Amino acid sequence: MTTTFSPGITDTPQEVDFKLTGELGDLAPCISSNAPFLRKGSFTAEGTGTFSCLAISTHFDLTIDWKKLNGTPVSHSAISGTTTISLNPAGNSVYLAEGSVYDGEFTGGGYNSQGLTLATKGSCTGAGVTETTGAITAIIS
Repeated sequence: MTTTFSPGITDTPQEVDFKLTGELGDLAPCISSNAPFLRKGSFTAEGTGTFSCLAISTHFDLTIDWKKLNGTPVSHSAISGTTTISLNPAGNSVYLAEGSVYDGEFTGGGYNSQGLTLATKGSCTGAGVTETTGAITAIIS
């Protein structure tokens, strides 16, 4: 996953816009006993919150576009929740999120994810962290 921040995240708390994008099922197919045909997906989350390199806690809206293993689009899931991100001075972070599916596939289900991201553009000093990349594990139950 890749997350971009504008303006960059610094040591000073400020309003920041973020956008997170990525692919599900690239390393291993997604697994669902309720919908076995859903094997991959792409996701996008966007939002605005008060961010600093000390800690981040913000609301997010996430859309997963589900696909079959061959890449054929099947359906979607719309998720709303909160995320907490803890950054170290180099801009690397631990990512935790939880929410619920409010539309599409798995409506009414809970959403939990966690991951580790590394700063790929910027640091907590100067213009701040403007991009991170990493991997997440997501569970919809």
